Amino acid sequence: MLIRIHIHIQDDTSPPLVDIARPLGGIYVLDREIVMLPLDLTIILGKITIVAEAIDELTSVDRVEFFVDNNQYAIDEEYPFEWLWNVTSIGRHTLHTVAYDQVGNHDYAEKILWILSV
Repeated sequence: MLIRIHIHIQDDTSPPLVDIARPLGGIYVLDREIVMLPLDLTIILGKITIVAEAIDELTSVDRVEFFVDNNQYAIDEEYPFEWLWNVTSIGRHTLHTVAYDQVGNHDYAEKILWILSV
C-alpha cells in the first residue's frame, strides 16, 4: 500500500490587520461614551479602555502593543486586545497600536485623541 502525503508550505509575509475599535469619534467620560460625534474627533475625560481589533489570516495574532506619543504603555497577548488608559494626561495625544502575528509581521493603526485625565 502506497500512501502519498502532500505538504504545501506557504510563507506568511502578510501583516495582520489592526484597527482601533474604541474609542471612536465621540465624547467619553470615565470610560463611558456620552456622545457620538460625526467627525473623527475623540475627547476623553478621565480613564478610557482602548480596544484594538486584530486578525491574521495565515497565522494567529501574537500580541498587540499600545503606544501613546511613541511611548509604549501596554502589551496584550490575548483577545480581546485592550488596555485601560488611566494615566494623568492633558491635551492632544497620538494613540497607536501595533499588532504582530506569529512570524513577526506587523501593522499599526493610529488615532488622534484629546484627553483630560488627572
